[in-house]
Amino acid sequence: MSKRKPQKRNLCVIEIVLLILSFLFAAVVYVWLTSFGGEFLIIAKSSWILITFAAMLTAGSIYGLVSALLKKQINAPGLIRSIFIVLNPVSGIILLAVFAYLFLWVIDIMGSAELAVLSLSFAGFGILMIADGAISLFRLVTNKENTDGIAGMILSGTAFLFLFSAFGITLFFWNPAFADGIEQTRLFYKGMQEGRGYRIPSMLTFKDDEGRDIVVAFAESRADVMLDWGDIDLVMRRSIDGGKTWGPVQVLVDAGNRTAGNPCPVFDRDTKTLWLPYCIDNKQVWMMKSKDFGKTFSAPVEITKELDLKLTCTDSPLCLEYGTGPGAGIQLENSRLVIPAYFFGPSIKRGAHVIYSDDHGKTWRKGADLGIGEEPQAFIMADGTLNMNCRYKRCQPRQIGISKNGGLTWVKSYGDSALIDAETQASIISLPKKPGKCLFSNPAGCARGNMTIRLSSNDGITWPVKKEIYSGPSCYSQLCALANGDVLLLFEAGKYDYREGLALVRLTPEQIGK
Repeated sequence: MSKRKPQKRNLCVIEIVLLILSFLFAAVVYVWLTSFGGEFLIIAKSSWILITFAAMLTAGSIYGLVSALLKKQINAPGLIRSIFIVLNPVSGIILLAVFAYLFLWVIDIMGSAELAVLSLSFAGFGILMIADGAISLFRLVTNKENTDGIAGMILSGTAFLFLFSAFGITLFFWNPAFADGIEQTRLFYKGMQEGRGYRIPSMLTFKDDEGRDIVVAFAESRADVMLDWGDIDLVMRRSIDGGKTWGPVQVLVDAGNRTAGNPCPVFDRDTKTLWLPYCIDNKQVWMMKSKDFGKTFSAPVEITKELDLKLTCTDSPLCLEYGTGPGAGIQLENSRLVIPAYFFGPSIKRGAHVIYSDDHGKTWRKGADLGIGEEPQAFIMADGTLNMNCRYKRCQPRQIGISKNGGLTWVKSYGDSALIDAETQASIISLPKKPGKCLFSNPAGCARGNMTIRLSSNDGITWPVKKEIYSGPSCYSQLCALANGDVLLLFEAGKYDYREGLALVRLTPEQIGK
């Protein structure tokens, strides 16, 4: 009896820990579906997989606890015991690998409480399953008693088997598509430069001296497409026929192992100069210009001190602090050049503003802080008012800033409840020669997927027209309107992950209802 009581007590303690971890897993499911929106295969569409998984896991843990209290174990055949002796540690190893991946992915965008839940559930459950498999294997090999393992752990292994099978079935039938009748092409894709991937689209169109529609498309070329820091170059492709054909990829900025990104070009119609601001390591602001419509660019010049940004961030890549755009700038009726920009990072207050030039790029100044929002884009309303549309929190309305003096001050800001955001950069443009009409693009809803274009006829007050462009994973985007009324949309898209490349689509006025 003295040996059985400690065995029962130890088993109950393990099962109680298992049950607590199961509840934490259910909490992780909730976090994924509400905070993240389900970016893995836009899992919000298939949330039944995670919900069923969490239910099975919790039920298995409860069963295991009851079995331990009743001094009963599952009397499983030797073959089934052997399967789960292998399955449990394999599942545990997978859990630890998934945890490590997710931890690196979300460390800069999740709160400490969410990270604690993620860490305890994934790491704790993974270690416990590996330990159980190892102990059960040892007992089986040495002919010790109790080779069935923990009852709840066996059922938990079944839950993981269900999860892996369900994702396998989902992957098999997963076939996202572009909207019918839309012309599309991959403009930047893995393999164009050996070992590199592409993110952060930026695009601008203007007329050259011959009256041709020039389109310049910029992107970040990343050695590791998953990371927002490290070896990141700034690249460009150029079209002289309105985006029908494109030249090769050109590397504009190669900063070695540093980060060159956040392109936000603007075209000066008066001097016919293309200005290209970008950031190095999100701590330095640089400017390049082209006097030949994007064929060649000048040597870059740093303007960080000129803007008087008072940056205080360390050199750590995780301490991000400043970004231009990304996207595109605009020129106001009074010829002011406006570049949307923002502060961000863990140690400072985040907020959008503009940097501007009133002397055709000779000098640049920083405007007033809006006090909220990130990765802003701006357009000119019918009455000349500057409207700035900003990324905000996941599943929250995008933040709008209104300025009557080109960003020197802001008269009001508010959340647009019609534009629920997946916490991404989005694009907004006014349509040429159509006062009050504007287009907006972003993933529709909380998940980074279902790229959608919306049309407003009253300067973004309401958005009655909506068209889904792509049903799969998608994220950052950039719009531009051609002189013939066609609209180009460059955005991150892929079959399984939005970081697979940048897709370009062309829409006619009839296709977007304008």
